[in-house]
Amino acid sequence: MAFRVSCCSLLCFATLFAAPDSALAIVLLDEQFLEEGTLEGKLPMPGPPSPTLKVWNAGAGGGVNPVQVVNGEAVLIQSDTNPPNGEDQANDFGEQGATATTFARFDFRLPSADNGTLASDPDVADEGVFFVSLRAQSPASSLRARTGVLAPAAAGDFRLGIHADSSNLSLGAIWPTDLEFDTTYRAVISYNATNAMSQLWLDPVDESSARVTHTGTLTGSDIDRIVLRQATDYAGKQILDNLVVATTFAEALSGFMSDGNGDYNGDGFVDAADYVVWRKNDGSQEAYDEWAANFGSSVGSGSGVPGAIHGVPEPSTVILFVLSVTVLSRRRRVARTESNVSI
Repeated sequence: MAFRVSCCSLLCFATLFAAPDSALAIVLLDEQFLEEGTLEGKLPMPGPPSPTLKVWNAGAGGGVNPVQVVNGEAVLIQSDTNPPNGEDQANDFGEQGATATTFARFDFRLPSADNGTLASDPDVADEGVFFVSLRAQSPASSLRARTGVLAPAAAGDFRLGIHADSSNLSLGAIWPTDLEFDTTYRAVISYNATNAMSQLWLDPVDESSARVTHTGTLTGSDIDRIVLRQATDYAGKQILDNLVVATTFAEALSGFMSDGNGDYNGDGFVDAADYVVWRKNDGSQEAYDEWAANFGSSVGSGSGVPGAIHGVPEPSTVILFVLSVTVLSRRRRVARTESNVSI
């Protein structure tokens, strides 16, 4: 049976993403990889909604082995044969300042079928290979919190490490236990511009969870983007999803503001867009109840008083909205001049 998206639903969706940026929005980037195909030139979804939100932008190796979104996940392909290199992708969320701490969270896994040579590859063994990094505006020397894989030390398949500066992972901090192929892990990384310290958490419950720490020498970096890297160091693949960048650990981990008002994308309104963020990130009953109790409210800074609360939409209505996200996402493009900015 053909599915028809109502004009009302599409209009509501367009209004959501045209909403003004909220002063409360400390989730800088929320990318759930909702649109299939080439990542280049696409806006992160669900956002958060912001007039300054920028498209994903290819830098080094642009156009060679483009990063693809397959089944709602980003696929990073490392190749030591052909093509000779692969493009990196970055998203610019704005400078965070010379004293700021920036956090990023992402889910990842390494398929066993695509990483069979990881343990024996000399580059992985000697230096490690990073596939995610925070970065300042300047060129590659400003990579911070470089995170990636190293050869296993015991009976596992690989290790995970982080380096605060632009150097080999083997010289940074390495997670103390080996990890396994075909297993999804949730990583949280950070860079403190004041003291050049980077930290790595793996499957954390909160900020006090186990972590490893590496302190570099380069302070004052104005982090303004996150980089997804494809390189020529070894033949392998990483699968990424649920990428969030935020100014606090709590918002990076949960994927939304934890104010208790249900406005999980920080646009000042409690609506179906916040349901999308909840579904893809926290998923707890408590957070859902917060959203349901405040659905239809205006909680933007400056109003001070919630708006009229309307009935919570039926599940079918929410599903309609989610589908409309996919339909309209194909029209959400920023001027192609953005694509010429080097990452």
